[in-house]
Amino acid sequence: MIFDSKNVYLFQTGNHNSLILNEVNRFFDTDNTILIRFKPNLEKCKENINLGVDHAGSLLAMNGKHIGIFYKLNDSREQVSFEWWEKDDTFKYIEIDYEKPEKPQYFDVILQRSNNKFTLTVNNKSTSLEVGELSEDYTNSLLWLGAATKFSEEHSCPFYGDIEKVHITKEKLNQSEIALFFDDYNEFVEEVSKKEEAKTLFTTSFTKTTYFKIMDESDNGNHPILYKDEWLET
Repeated sequence: MIFDSKNVYLFQTGNHNSLILNEVNRFFDTDNTILIRFKPNLEKCKENINLGVDHAGSLLAMNGKHIGIFYKLNDSREQVSFEWWEKDDTFKYIEIDYEKPEKPQYFDVILQRSNNKFTLTVNNKSTSLEVGELSEDYTNSLLWLGAATKFSEEHSCPFYGDIEKVHITKEKLNQSEIALFFDDYNEFVEEVSKKEEAKTLFTTSFTKTTYFKIMDESDNGNHPILYKDEWLET
């Protein structure tokens, strides 16, 4: 799916009518895995730099003292980073960078929390950092897909480009499960995302959508909705 400043989605808060099995609230606090394949629009991302130096777009993030996965870009390098704030107001990040290509490339991103450590892997390059207690700010934060927030233009960081598929779960997936996501998505959905004991939060290849929703292709029933600026005008 092509994302831009007008095509940003957020996950609902609460669990209306108990239709969601696993909620996204503060899922970064425990073991988790996020899998994303994306390709940036280099020209549009370069025009969109905000949130300080080089931030060109957010793939998936919670607003406030942001926590999430960002794409960063300057004249010679591009980076994928994961950034977060801790309870004592310490800001931490891990990132992996590459020489800027002439043509945009796809990135296969794996973010995992396990044993009080975040590990970021991008196209087979990895880096890790220990994590302490996360900021209390995240208790009331919303989870956004394709931006860091839409409540503040200055800090919105909308992503410009193609996000091909996403999986979020409150468990550490093993290497064979991760490989299956990138190699055979349909089998991954049936064998991993939908398995009875899974703690899946959301899975999509963006093939099942409505005008206002991205349908969760797992059995969790967590369908992010299209954000509209009119919400802030009423």
